[in-house]
Amino acid sequence: MYARTVLATITSIDRRTGPGYSRRMHPVAVRILHPAATPATGALESALIEARRTNADRLAERFRAAGADDVRIEAGGGPSLSFGSRLRVLVAD
Repeated sequence: MYARTVLATITSIDRRTGPGYSRRMHPVAVRILHPAATPATGALESALIEARRTNADRLAERFRAAGADDVRIEAGGGPSLSFGSRLRVLVAD
């Protein structure tokens, strides 16, 4: 899957409505993949996982504020599941 992002420039802003899209946007589904702690997780790794979760929550709120209706933070998978395997599970869902 490919997502193209474009920064708003003075030429891309509709002067009548301000910054934004000139055409209707299709619904957007956002999945933020977040690693879950395991029973073997140590203190340092737990702190890192908590910091990542805080960032994931902040990012999810920004997507919602931008108009995305379907935003989920997908925790889990762990080191036993590859990134591609996690994506296949999400696409099948």
